[in-house]
Amino acid sequence: MDTAQEISDRYVPIAKFLGAPEFDHKKLAEAKAALTNGNADAAVTAALADITNTNSQFAAAREARLNAERVGRLLFAILILIPFAAYLWYYRREKWEWRAPVIGLIAYNLVYNALYFGRGYTYSLSVFNVESNIEPFFQARTIDAMIALLIAIVVVGVLSRRADVYRAALNSINAAFLIFALLVVQIDFFYLLWNVSFAWYIPDLALGFKYYLDVLQTSAFWPLLYVPLLAILPFIALGARWVAAKVKIGK
Repeated sequence: MDTAQEISDRYVPIAKFLGAPEFDHKKLAEAKAALTNGNADAAVTAALADITNTNSQFAAAREARLNAERVGRLLFAILILIPFAAYLWYYRREKWEWRAPVIGLIAYNLVYNALYFGRGYTYSLSVFNVESNIEPFFQARTIDAMIALLIAIVVVGVLSRRADVYRAALNSINAAFLIFALLVVQIDFFYLLWNVSFAWYIPDLALGFKYYLDVLQTSAFWPLLYVPLLAILPFIALGARWVAAKVKIGK
């Protein structure tokens, strides 16, 4: 019963911080009454039930506070996506090709995830053996994203071999847009759920780990100031288109 009382006292300021009403401790009162009456077994049972109830009330109060904060972030999360939605609207209005860019999007995700999971990695901090490996690990993931992006654009170029130069270049730009947009959607979703700073709670660790990987992938489009990979993607696609046309792939 002492443990139940200690837990009850501990959660008083926590409930206030979460903006929740004071937690109910009827079972703790029952435990005290049972102990006073000399019924030790009933006291233990009631005390354990109170601990369980306290934990449940805390979980509900925590979720309510998280949901309230999520509602506060919802408008900004929507605003982030508006430019991408506008581009997709314009994309559809102009009746641009979907096939090659979407296949490029699929190719990117297949290659990137194959490079990641193929090495036995998971979305967990356990992939680090020592702290000094953290920075090299994340740098390597940016390189993986660049490799996946280049392969995806080559695929788009090959698929655009029968298109004119303008359409082939446009397909590569649209593929890059779709890849980037999907990453932003995932980053935005994590922001909506957990924010980007965690003052009083620990977010879902697997989603948090993936969030950082997604952010790193966006840097693949422009990894360094003097390495604007995004700017040369159309030329890579045109090169792949020219080679595919010369060797008559898929004729």
